[in-house]
Amino acid sequence: MAARIRVPGALSGLAVGPSGVWVADTSENAAVRIDPVAGRVVGRTHTRASPVWFAAAGRQLWVTAKAADAVQRIDPASGRVTASVRTGHGPLDPGIAGGALWVPAGDGTLTRIDLRSGRRTGVSRWPAGIFVAQPAAGSLWLLDYGGTRAWRLAPR
Repeated sequence: MAARIRVPGALSGLAVGPSGVWVADTSENAAVRIDPVAGRVVGRTHTRASPVWFAAAGRQLWVTAKAADAVQRIDPASGRVTASVRTGHGPLDPGIAGGALWVPAGDGTLTRIDLRSGRRTGVSRWPAGIFVAQPAAGSLWLLDYGGTRAWRLAPR
């Protein structure tokens, strides 16, 4: 082990970006920023409700607000929430691909949010509850709850 960093709270999701390491603290409804070089907590951003999952790419950092059925965009430089967008019921593990944030939800929906405007631009329904949306090889990959099916989408 290289280092152990104490981060109080009930931790869940994790994201790594140019501004540091971010973890979700569900007990305090906060996204916690860690400086990986200094090995310490350097900030907390309070979110609407139950932050769980993150998606990060470039200067974009999004966190799910599960109990509020939304995602929130955090400006990593200031630590402020700059957008909040409704999703399906119970947003899960989002991914960034094709200029959009894709947010699967427990109700079987997949919400598309434009990264430039921060606005919801589409919602589709899936036959099985999708859990994970992650980018790879220019596509968006989806996985169902049971882990028995995967889909590859060409994002547009």
